[in-house]
Amino acid sequence: MTLGGRGRSRGRRALVPGAVVGGLGLAFLHCLRRRQALSRRNEVLEALSQIDDLTGMYNRRHLEEHLADALASARRHGHALSILFIDIDGFKRVNDELGHQMGDSVLRIVGQRIPRALRREDVVGRWGGEEFLAVLPMTPISGALALAERLRSDIEKTPMQAGGRTVEVTVSIGCAESDESDVEALMHEADVALYQAKQGGRNRVAAFGDQGGGASSSCSTV
Repeated sequence: MTLGGRGRSRGRRALVPGAVVGGLGLAFLHCLRRRQALSRRNEVLEALSQIDDLTGMYNRRHLEEHLADALASARRHGHALSILFIDIDGFKRVNDELGHQMGDSVLRIVGQRIPRALRREDVVGRWGGEEFLAVLPMTPISGALALAERLRSDIEKTPMQAGGRTVEVTVSIGCAESDESDVEALMHEADVALYQAKQGGRNRVAAFGDQGGGASSSCSTV
């Protein structure tokens, strides 16, 4: 009986290491899954932090980061890069006369239309308020002006249906091409061009300085 008892005791002890290893394995898998879930959640939160809540477009934070990277890439490879600074004409009047809900609807619809007039490689988002920014890689100012004019014309010719009403909307667009500029300098140039378009009568496209040789012809307003 003693020998049998020892045999049974040894048999029981032989199971202990395997049980410990199995327990450690389950604990490791549980920890790994928790880390993966946390990583996925952080990725989702990071993505959401770069999205504008109202329009679902990229927000200013993402646009600034992307533009900085795009400028660095353009300098490194010797490629052209241009931007479009887009502003909805008379947007304050839309809010004042039709209400903020209508204004929000107009922002969402314009936000949907801008990418349709641009190319797949272009990155566009809401800069803030009624302003939008499009980053156009490998695009000289002549190409930027052509895209801007197509966008301006598309929005002008297609009234928007919002809140059961038809709203006629136009945009003014300032274009600028990078010339060893940083983000702040390039945005300033596009802002100056946008101001020129507004001063020219709105519903226009203008390029910074003499880059594009003038503005577009249409001058009607919202």
